[in-house]
Amino acid sequence: MKFLKSTIAAAAMVGTLAVTPARADFIFTNQCGGQSFSTCASGSLATSYDAGTGLTTVTINITHEGTNGELFKAVGIIGIPAGSTVAFVSGPTGYAGPPPQDLSGGGLPNDQFGASTNDQGEMLAFGESGTFVFTIQGQLTQQQIDALGVGVHAISGPNNCSNKYGVVNGTVVDNAIPENYAECGGETVIPEPITMTLLATGLAGMGGAGFLRRKKDEEIG
Repeated sequence: MKFLKSTIAAAAMVGTLAVTPARADFIFTNQCGGQSFSTCASGSLATSYDAGTGLTTVTINITHEGTNGELFKAVGIIGIPAGSTVAFVSGPTGYAGPPPQDLSGGGLPNDQFGASTNDQGEMLAFGESGTFVFTIQGQLTQQQIDALGVGVHAISGPNNCSNKYGVVNGTVVDNAIPENYAECGGETVIPEPITMTLLATGLAGMGGAGFLRRKKDEEIG
């Protein structure tokens, strides 16, 4: 009987060692990113390491909280350690990975990995939720785990304009730089000539008014 209890205890210990939670992972609520237009999401990122397979599993749960009509084209991990081997395991219907360039550029780190779909009918629309599971080869250090975040690529503006941003430990990071296309609703970086003329005229007028006011004060004084 004692032998049986010892065997059960040992088996339980092995099971505990086989799948070890890497940390208390973060949750984020209605965090928004973007500059030309905003995209919002709620969700969580959880990690666990399996000594038997030598894999770290990363699970991302995400709910699209953005403006009605926006679509999540790609969802993935950002902050992946350099040289890591990452694989997409599962996600909502229609999503596959990795999607080349779908999470890269535009202000996001270059070491991200995502699952994407090009079918708008299968993308996560406003109010929809999805679970994305990935694996990273090997056991990550605590510092590497803490650097992991959720990256999203949303078709969130008019004319299929896109927005990308990341969330790490519940805080939005690496907002995409706005491309400032007129059809996207972004602000123009270089003012038009007529705008510059009006601005110069306004400044000149302000300067003239100030000069006359000073002149009048001097005459009164």
